[in-house]
Amino acid sequence: MSTTDPTRWRLIVDEGDHQRQYLSEVDSARRPPTTAEKHFLGLPTVKLPSLQIPHNFQQSVRNGFRFYQNLQLNNGHWGCGYGGPGLLLAGIVIAIYITETEISPEWKAEIIRFLSNTVNEDGGWGSHSAGASTVFATTLLCYIANPRAPTEPFAHQQGACPLTRPR
Repeated sequence: MSTTDPTRWRLIVDEGDHQRQYLSEVDSARRPPTTAEKHFLGLPTVKLPSLQIPHNFQQSVRNGFRFYQNLQLNNGHWGCGYGGPGLLLAGIVIAIYITETEISPEWKAEIIRFLSNTVNEDGGWGSHSAGASTVFATTLLCYIANPRAPTEPFAHQQGACPLTRPR
């Protein structure tokens, strides 16, 4: 399965609108990722504090404050990873399909990676990335998102969606 280099993704925030942008190697070197971007991408962070095990409420709150102050974005708010609800992906792909927008190779690779990482043992998907398979979610993710954004034969690699074929 092809993937992108996670160190080249940046979070662009414009008046509360969050967009992920995949940078060239040159642009990526010019704009290193922030601590928050590294954290959201699962990359190692140096700046996040090591926290003591709390023994009371005040220590817990202090730990939370120390942790989240390092994830605050330049414009003052906190970005977040909202990747759990798998149904969001189908909506995005449907909108892209309806508007005839070209999906970049980087987005295609990450869609396939998301589907690969969230497929259940039975070959289906749940409404949430950690949920049990449902007919509704599997239909949306398998028969809508997967056939519209394949970069390689996902279904055959994962044993999921045996009847889907890229167009």
